[in-house]
Amino acid sequence: MKERLRYFAEKWLLSVGCLQVFILLNCCLLSSCYDHVETSTDKLLVVEGWIDAGDFPKVKLTNTVYLSKNELMLDSLSNYLERWAKVTISDGTRTEIMVGRYDRNYFPPFVYTTYDMRGEIGKEYTLRVETPDGQVAEATTTIPKPVVIDSFHVEQAMVDSLYQIYAYTSCKQRCKLFSQVIGKDKEFLSAELGLMNAGMIGAEGKVSVRRGRSNLIKKRDPYFREGETVRVKFATLDSTSYEYWRSFEDLAALSRVPLVPVSTNLKSNVRGALGYWCGYGATFYRVQIPKKENGRKVND
Repeated sequence: MKERLRYFAEKWLLSVGCLQVFILLNCCLLSSCYDHVETSTDKLLVVEGWIDAGDFPKVKLTNTVYLSKNELMLDSLSNYLERWAKVTISDGTRTEIMVGRYDRNYFPPFVYTTYDMRGEIGKEYTLRVETPDGQVAEATTTIPKPVVIDSFHVEQAMVDSLYQIYAYTSCKQRCKLFSQVIGKDKEFLSAELGLMNAGMIGAEGKVSVRRGRSNLIKKRDPYFREGETVRVKFATLDSTSYEYWRSFEDLAALSRVPLVPVSTNLKSNVRGALGYWCGYGATFYRVQIPKKENGRKVND
């Protein structure tokens, strides 16, 4: 039973949003102690949305998956995507309708967006989602002032051909790192241990930029490989966005410990649903990991 649940947990991730992974994996852990495991049959909307300073809003909508002793048919997993919702965004003055469309650059590959509104620093944005079955969700977020990364430094890790990226910043507020390996990651992933506040950044401003964690891959080290091109997103957060990502990182750490079962949902700033709606004061960078030729390091 335990192995069967793990198998379908992995397959399920190919079709539905990453956010619910903790619920499913926790059920897998519980199944090691109990022969019969079931989750609630209640259908809950899951919102994953953000708006970067200077960019268009993006929202992914899915529904929670009912897990029982019965096998999940792979063909049915796409039913958990919410494709026909009415999604609107308002900045207090204007309200725009966000249109859903297929986009293979994201996972899952269906995103709601609008090209009629860009994120502005200091503004508050309200998201509203209405589904055909009557679910209604609302959330509000603010885009803080961005803070830049002054420089990057790449060092070789303890293991040959693996590298660690370090960033230097004067940021003294709540912030988060995301990373994306070009050609390997579809989108920005939450960088491991990439959430910080003023008290967590040393006087020299040195912070570690780790590889983003994807639940589609079982074994994933936090380092980068030679020759890889890495995109880095450095985002300042408001307090509610910080609390969501704080609970995300705490739950991610606890879910790897078999003897510490997790039975609570992530914190959410979305009323009427699970998930998050975050405004990011974001800046973007590209870092090239050096290559080796004939045993000698070659920097671009």
